[in-house]
Amino acid sequence: MDVAVFTVASTLSGGHLRILNALSRYPKRPTLFIPRNYYDVLLHTLERFYEGQFVDFIKNNTIVLPPRPLTNPIAALLYMRYLRAAFKRDFHYYDIFYVPHEHTDLAMMFKGINHPWTALLQLTPAIGSLAYEGDRSPMELIANNYRIQSGIRLPQFMLSEKLIELKLAEAVFKGTTILSVSRSIRYELKRLGINIRVKPLDPGVGVDDCPLSLNKKDIDAVFFGRLIPGKGIFEFLHVIKKLKAMGLNPMAVMAGHPEKESYVRELRVKASNMGIEVDIRPGVERSELMNLVSRSKVFIYPTKLDSVGMVVLEALNCGVPVVTHDIPATRFNFKTKAVIRVPLRDVDSMASAAAYLIKNDDERIRLGLIGKRFTAKYDWSAVAITEWEALRSIANNWSIIKEKEYNGLGVPSN
Repeated sequence: MDVAVFTVASTLSGGHLRILNALSRYPKRPTLFIPRNYYDVLLHTLERFYEGQFVDFIKNNTIVLPPRPLTNPIAALLYMRYLRAAFKRDFHYYDIFYVPHEHTDLAMMFKGINHPWTALLQLTPAIGSLAYEGDRSPMELIANNYRIQSGIRLPQFMLSEKLIELKLAEAVFKGTTILSVSRSIRYELKRLGINIRVKPLDPGVGVDDCPLSLNKKDIDAVFFGRLIPGKGIFEFLHVIKKLKAMGLNPMAVMAGHPEKESYVRELRVKASNMGIEVDIRPGVERSELMNLVSRSKVFIYPTKLDSVGMVVLEALNCGVPVVTHDIPATRFNFKTKAVIRVPLRDVDSMASAAAYLIKNDDERIRLGLIGKRFTAKYDWSAVAITEWEALRSIANNWSIIKEKEYNGLGVPSN
């Protein structure tokens, strides 16, 4: 099977790394189509922060497209029309077109081209994920979740735009089977009133073997991942402050990819104003990051924006138990005692759970072993095969459906 993949992967987000981990393990190498501006950033980021992993795979399997406009909506629309025409005209020898993103605008160029295609939902379109699940209308769910994830109240016209974006996703994705990395995404779409055919992959993500297994635990609490508000970076500070008030005075470390330097500066200012000491290390290399995780007693992860939480898997694989929020992503994917879920924004419960693990070595070690065993099925080769077979099934079913439609018109079958 020949697979054409259009991607705008360019960061070290869990979603973008997931794309590279899966694609690079397909039984037959796919052809990647990447806009020049994303291609250059991706290679630079991997070489600087990820020790060059995947660079050769990308260079050897990519057709570099003209740069994709980022700010001019008219230019962006014309760009998509150009790509749509190119795929429709020149690339029909691929068995299936694949967009491993939830971005509706990327999927639109394949809608209606009369060729097998699908997309991969790594987050819930328009909203990311549902941290707040109150029994409200889609508009209210969008408003409350955006406020919780970013701390900003969207004006009514922007809420309306988000709802339109959600309905547009429904229109674009209808008519084909869409893949997802987690059952939580299918659940969230239903809660938002969106009716599309979603096939969750199982496993939808994988985890690399932890390169270190350290008995030395000189870090009490760690946060690692993208340093953005949606992942709970500021809530982490409040948990550390609470632990200090409980008399623990924890050794705390934050490390990850600094998507905005302003967030790093704000973290340092807030930590200082709160009277707590947190070792904040933006942009550490992969080996150093996993060293920090392995040396930690507990991973405190107050995320509000996730579909799976690959960093949770990475911590568990290193034998580090996790304290996180009870949101669909963690509830659907981490049914293990090694992941302790607390109510959303409940700093006291999160601090109490973390304190218990910090103080009780035997229980922490027991949960660490449980977590390590839990991650055994999350193998990247299994993810790649699962995804490959799902793509094959979609391509085959597409051909069967089109043949039935053709014969239904009264045209004789060959």
